[in-house]
Amino acid sequence: MKRLNRKLLISCALSFVSFFIRAPRIDDAKIRGVYLFGSVARGDFNENSDIDIFIDSPDKFMSAEAKKTVQKFYASEDFKKFSLLGVSNDINVLSGNINDWELKDSVAENGILLYGRTIPDNAQSFFLVNFEPIKKSAVRNKLIRSLFGRHEKYSKGEGLVKKNEGFKKGERCFLIPTNKSQEVLQEFAKNKVSFTLEKLWKKD
Repeated sequence: MKRLNRKLLISCALSFVSFFIRAPRIDDAKIRGVYLFGSVARGDFNENSDIDIFIDSPDKFMSAEAKKTVQKFYASEDFKKFSLLGVSNDINVLSGNINDWELKDSVAENGILLYGRTIPDNAQSFFLVNFEPIKKSAVRNKLIRSLFGRHEKYSKGEGLVKKNEGFKKGERCFLIPTNKSQEVLQEFAKNKVSFTLEKLWKKD
């Protein structure tokens, strides 16, 4: 699979989490964290690999609701755009108290935090995002304006990075809080632009 496809799978996982949390019956106050784990998180996946997601929650109801939501997500417009881009991997969702599961070490070592209400040790989790040079000027200008806004003399506007409390670090580099990254990362999927992610922790 191409490198972009892993980024698409991560974006798809983020989109599912956003879809799940918006469900009327979900009490997000009972969710301690949502993690991507397994082969996609590690980077050693193939075309048959599942998108493995773990919901850390003491609520036993959460597991059954998550399975229902997966099916609803497959039928949603949110998933359709990923399907059109070639994403056909199944989404596998587990839920429970993470300390009771053997996969705790796997999540700690290789997992990617997709959603979390609390950050340990007074630190906030960010994605450092770098995207590749874009040859087509129309695509490049559209993406740059979407991410960083417009700063022309007669046309100004806030970009998605700032809107989601992120920080521009360079011409093709920015930091974005992991739990607010879904909307931003979807821009790369829509514009078919390759990018890399590195998880960092920033102390308050």
